Amino acid sequence: MQTVRSRPRADGPVIAAETLTREYPTEAGPVRALRGVSLAVKPGEFLCLQGPSGRGKSTLLSLLAGLDRPTRGRVAIAGNDLDGLDETGLALLRRRHVGFIFQSFNLIASMTALENVELPARFGPAPLRQVRARAKELLRLVGLADRLHHLPAQLPGGQRQRVAIARALINRPGLIIGDEPTGNLDSETGQKVLDLLDAIRRREGCALILATHDPRVAARADRVITLQDGRILREEVNR
Repeated sequence: MQTVRSRPRADGPVIAAETLTREYPTEAGPVRALRGVSLAVKPGEFLCLQGPSGRGKSTLLSLLAGLDRPTRGRVAIAGNDLDGLDETGLALLRRRHVGFIFQSFNLIASMTALENVELPARFGPAPLRQVRARAKELLRLVGLADRLHHLPAQLPGGQRQRVAIARALINRPGLIIGDEPTGNLDSETGQKVLDLLDAIRRREGCALILATHDPRVAARADRVITLQDGRILREEVNR
């Protein structure tokens, strides 16, 4: 198995991307979803990606999380160059360093909230009792201590997203990536989920990258990158 560095260098970014290009083959020729995007995110930083649908946000998130590979360019997470890792190494890196939150929650319907949160840690070296204790603590942290044994179908959308957030944190990653994590929620619930994510970022010290159409999300971020036609149109620092 390839070696995956367990911690980023003290003076280095949690994640760095250089000149990322992603092309998809079609009958009419290759389509470029990304065109030379570069960025870096520091520990504890909150970065927001915004822009119209179909302009490269989800593609960029997939590359940053190691769920897809660029046509050209490189990504490094915690000092690990993803280009040098095979699929086994990528899976290990994601498990150690990245928590991903999907718009559609992606919970396993037949598993309870507690079992869903535990799942990513079941493949690691920690004994089950430690994994279970961590999962219970995270569900308490997101306000679901009384929903441990509920199935996803028994929970409203906001609570399902809270389960997904707890699951993303189970392995103490240095980076949380969310693809429109409030997109399927009503305005009030979405604001509560955003408050929770920001509070967890500060408590856990992890970097947070969110793609969103919601200007309220962008207003909370330390930095906002706007994508258009697969390129960075502008970058703004909020504070």
